Amino acid sequence: MRKTKKEWTKEDVLYLLEQFKIKIAYVDWTEIHKHIAEELNTTVSSVGATLKNCQYIATGNGLENYSKAQVEATELFIRRHTAHFFKLL
Repeated sequence: MRKTKKEWTKEDVLYLLEQFKIKIAYVDWTEIHKHIAEELNTTVSSVGATLKNCQYIATGNGLENYSKAQVEATELFIRRHTAHFFKLL
C-alpha cells in the first residue's frame, strides 16, 4: 500500500530529531530512518528529506525546502540540545 504525502507537524519533526539524537551512536542510520518512517506512517525518503531540511535550518547545509513546523521544531531542539547535533549529519 502506497503511503500518502505526510503533513509533518512540529511534534512529528521533534520526534524525528529526538529519536535520531538518541540512536545515532549505536543504531545503523538506515534502521533509524526505517523505524521513524514506520512510527510516523511515512516513507524513509520523507524522513531523510525532513532531516536534511532541519539540518539546513540549523547549519545552512542540507535541503532548503523547509516548513514552518520544521523551523519551530528545529529551533526548540537546538534550545534543548544545541546545534552541534546537525554537524554530525
